[in-house]
Amino acid sequence: MPVVTPVAASIETVKAVPCCVPLRAAIGGSCFEGVVWLFGSWFGQLVLFGYTYVLFHHMFGGIRHFIWDFTKMMDPAGRELAVRLQLGAAVLLTLIVWASFVWFK
Repeated sequence: MPVVTPVAASIETVKAVPCCVPLRAAIGGSCFEGVVWLFGSWFGQLVLFGYTYVLFHHMFGGIRHFIWDFTKMMDPAGRELAVRLQLGAAVLLTLIVWASFVWFK
């Protein structure tokens, strides 16, 4: 998992670029329509949901390592708590973002 998620996040970021960069006028509408179709399909939505989780997971992992830089929560119980908080916060924020912007907009 430590190797798979950064690679998946990088690939998904590259795939998301056509939506973020105004390439529609330069390339043409057919390319943009293909990206919209891909991300609108059930598989594309599943990939985007996983991508959202991966981004939050890595963000909270960075915060966890920042806390460890100050030698806080370094005992076994503290490390276990930090990891559980990281996973829980990533899941919670993923659900909040998807509920706010996709499911109940």
